[in-house]
Amino acid sequence: MLEQKPVQLVIEGAGDVVKNYYFPALRKLKANGERSFDVTFADNSAFWRKDPRLQEKMLDIRRCLEAWGATYLDKNDDDDKKRLEDLEPDVVVVATTDSTHSEVAGKWLDRTSVPNRIFIEKPLDSSIDAVRGLLGKTRPYDDRVW
Repeated sequence: MLEQKPVQLVIEGAGDVVKNYYFPALRKLKANGERSFDVTFADNSAFWRKDPRLQEKMLDIRRCLEAWGATYLDKNDDDDKKRLEDLEPDVVVVATTDSTHSEVAGKWLDRTSVPNRIFIEKPLDSSIDAVRGLLGKTRPYDDRVW
């Protein structure tokens, strides 16, 4: 029997939605021995590093993710940003601040190797102009973006 390669999953964002919903679900899947997957969380510390309260919270989330075996990449760090750019994930989940959803998803669509699926948290974006820009990067009935 052929062994399946692990699903490469990138989750853009590492805040409350990730902590409260994605992380527990993924941890449970891993514990139950579901199909193998590797998870990378990509975040931008520029959004929180100057706020001591947020910094403490985000560093705690990061420690939990890394202790579980996930990879954490800070897009504000040049080395981590390069590592993220080198990834060729099967699936990307956009769980960043809603004002960045279209921008983040658009960057994945601009890549040479586009993920099979890009899931975007609700709302799609806080800016209708940003949504129009994102839709301009998709094909008719594009099943890559959900």
